[in-house]
Amino acid sequence: MDVYCSETGKWNEVILSGRQYDSFLNVVSHDGKLHWYNGSDVVTYDPFDGGQTIFIDGSEIVLSRSDPWINRSECLGVCRGFLRCMRLEYAVVGGDDDNLSVWELKDYESRRMILTLKISFDNMIFKDPDLRHVSMSSMSMFAPEATAFHPNNKDVVCLFVFPHFILCNIQSGEFEIINPSLYGKEQYAYKVLPIALPWWPTPVSTIP
Repeated sequence: MDVYCSETGKWNEVILSGRQYDSFLNVVSHDGKLHWYNGSDVVTYDPFDGGQTIFIDGSEIVLSRSDPWINRSECLGVCRGFLRCMRLEYAVVGGDDDNLSVWELKDYESRRMILTLKISFDNMIFKDPDLRHVSMSSMSMFAPEATAFHPNNKDVVCLFVFPHFILCNIQSGEFEIINPSLYGKEQYAYKVLPIALPWWPTPVSTIP
C-alpha cells in the first residue's frame, strides 16, 4: 500500500501481509487513520502510530443470506465526523427482504459498528409525484450500488443505478435522480469521492 502524506509531501510504501488485507476497495480517511471494509471487518490503519492496525467487528455487515441470487454492495464514508458503512442487499429478481442498512462507529474502544437504520426497498419511492408508484424494488434489476454519504446530512445517501446517480433520504424513503451519469457507457465508473469544504466566508467569533 502506498500512502501519501501532505504534511511531509512524501509517499511511503507499506507492506501489509495476510488475507485480512486482500481487499482495499473504498479506502476512507478519517480521524488521521485509513479505513476500508475487507468483506468481514472494517480495517483501521494508523500511519502516524507505527502502522498500528485494528479490526472493527463487521459481522453484522456480512451478507446474512448465503444465496448466489442475492446481490450486495457496501461502502464506507464519513458524515458529521462519524465513520459509517452502508450496505444494499437485494435479490437479482427482487425479493421481500431487499433493504438498505446503515451502521455507525461510536468509538474505537468498543470496535463495533452499530446499526442505526434499515429501510426496505419497498419503502423507498420516487420523490416526483408522477413517479410515486416506482420503488427501489422495481429498480433492483439494474444492480443499484452503495456510493457515498452526504458529509453533513445523516439522512441522505447517494446510490448509483446505471446510468444515474440517485440521492435518497433514508428517513422519508424518498429518492430523486441527480442527473444522468457523466461516465456514459462506463457502467463500473461510478465511484464518488465526497469533498467537504469549510463554510465561506470564515465565521468571525463574537466579541467577549
